[in-house]
This record gives sequence, C-alpha cells and structure tokens, in this order.
Amino acid sequence: MQLRGKTSFLLLLSILFLCTALNLPALFAGPSLVQSQPPASQQQKKDEVDTPYTEEEYAAYEKAVNEPDLMKRKQAIAAFTAANPKSALLSYVTPVYLQLMQQLLKNALDGKKFQELADLSEEYLKAYPNDLLGTAMAAEAYRELKNYPKFIDYGQKVFTAKPDPAIAYYLTMAYEATKDNVKYMEWALKTMSLSPDNIAYQLEFIPKLSKIHTDQKQLDKAAVLQQKMLVALDKATKPATTSDAEWKDYLSREKGRAWQVIGENLFQKDKWQESINAYTKAATFIKKNDFAYFRIGTCHWRLNDPDSAIENFARAYVINGEVAKSSYEYLEKLYKSIHNQSTVGINKVLDEAKKELGVK
Repeated sequence: MQLRGKTSFLLLLSILFLCTALNLPALFAGPSLVQSQPPASQQQKKDEVDTPYTEEEYAAYEKAVNEPDLMKRKQAIAAFTAANPKSALLSYVTPVYLQLMQQLLKNALDGKKFQELADLSEEYLKAYPNDLLGTAMAAEAYRELKNYPKFIDYGQKVFTAKPDPAIAYYLTMAYEATKDNVKYMEWALKTMSLSPDNIAYQLEFIPKLSKIHTDQKQLDKAAVLQQKMLVALDKATKPATTSDAEWKDYLSREKGRAWQVIGENLFQKDKWQESINAYTKAATFIKKNDFAYFRIGTCHWRLNDPDSAIENFARAYVINGEVAKSSYEYLEKLYKSIHNQSTVGINKVLDEAKKELGVK
C-alpha cells in the first residue's frame, strides 16, 4: 500500500534549474554567468592594439562553441581548452561550458538516461566540485541506478546544503537497502523530526524501527514507538488508490501489531493485567491471533485465574498456529489441576473455542 506521496530529488532539481535561470545564488553554488562573447575578430578592432589571442585561436574557439551537436560541442570545448591552456579566450569558454553542461544534465535527466547523467555529473563536478546542482544530479542518477554508496555520498552533501525531509527519506531508504540498521534508524528519526506532521512517514518508519528494537530485545523502545503508531493510525486518511476494505484491513493489522508489542513489553515486566488488556486489544484487531490468546492465558494463570486461562489456552490451541502444542500442554495441565487429574469435558471447552472463533 503506497502511503507516502511521490517526492524525490526531481522536485529539488527543478527548483535548482529555475534558480539557476533566475541567477539566484542561494541554491546555486556554481560560478556566476559572465559576458560569454569575446570581440568577433582582430579586424573589427577600431585601433591597432594587438588582441590577446590570435585569429587562429578565435576561429578554433568560435568553431567549438558553435558546434550544433551538444555532446560534440562539449568535446570540442574540451579539446580547445587542452590545446590552448593559457588562452585569454578561456574566460569566455567557462560560462559557455557551464551553460552547456547544465543543458546536457537536464537533457539526460528528462530522458531518464541515468548512467549518462551520472557520467556527466561526475565530469561537471570535476570542474565545479562544490556545485549543488551537479551534486543533486549525481545523487539522483545514482539513486535511480541503485548505486546506494554513491547516492549516499552525494545525497548527504545535498542534504547538508538543503535539509529537506524528502532527501532525508531517500537517504533512509538507501541505508535500508544497504542493511545498515544503525544509519537507517538515525535517518528515519531525522526524517520524521524534519516533518513531524507527516503521518505517512510515521506509518512507514515506525513498524520497521519497532521491529529493529524488538529484535535487539529493546521492548521498551519498541513499545514507545508503537504507542506513537497508534496515534498516527488514528490520524491517517485513506489513500485515494486504496479500497475501503484494504484500508480497514491495514488499520486492523497495524493496530493489532502495535498492541501486541505493547502487550509483550508489559508481559516481560510481569504486569499481568495490563498485558491482558493490551493483548486483548491485539486479538480484537487481528482475528485468530493464537499468540495473543496464549499470552492472555499465561497472564491469567499467573493471576491464579485458571478458568480464564483454560479458555484462552483453548482458543490458542484450536487456531492451530505456532503455539498450538504449548497451548494444549498448558490447557491440559490446568484442566487436570481443577478436575481431579481428569480430562473429561476438555473437548467441550475446545468445541466452545472453535464455535466462538469460527474454527472447524
């Protein structure tokens, strides 16, 4: 289910191109555009003073910057620069090259030619290493190419210049793809802190963060996150592309999982009644939740309520899930303890559990 709106570096890139066109330096860190046309030729000079470049240099310059094919123009400019490293015309070449490279980058992006975009970005950044546009272009290229180490490198530079939650989101996803749980947690929390009212981020990240904490036996942290998840679920609105039935199933499933984590945290602290309350809610949201009934049964047993424990162990057993064997062992032991070590009538308890849960 897609809960998060479509946002990527593309939005940032479009802003960068606009700011560049308007000559807004706040986002564009590249060199400013200057007069890009030198005097046409020595013959057009009205005086006899020598110009700082030869007719041959000027002809080579003019041929390079006027090449109609953009990729060939890039190569021609590079060749001119290499052949004339001390030419006075290089001051005019720089802005022409800058504008050309920006156009090539945009063409590659618009055409979704991401390997070409990556190569052009790398070349561009060699000339202008601190340029935000080139860095963002490289980040988008490597993100699309799933070269996550490269994306992380460039993406973090973009984020430093522009701490945007959308950029933080994609960095989080990159760390997830590289299975770096420490960095994933750091950036997931950073993304949510940058956009605290973005419910979609919370719905996506909290379950994953909670699972990491649960796997690390940090149930306190997992339970705190799941409490936040319950608040987010109550605030969430159904995506337009999701059916009412799918949305209802999603909410029930996630609320059930949240209450189960909360219930387990309470169970591990020997808070039996509070754990019963939480697991009961988990069983309400997730039908045929054998583990929830098993935990409820165990809590009632600890509270010296064998009848309630027996009912819940029976429910857990008839669901025939992963805890079926343990559930029946506890059920039988408790049943015998209050029926003179006899199991007569235990099938009636099981039949009632099946009828209640709709299990055959």
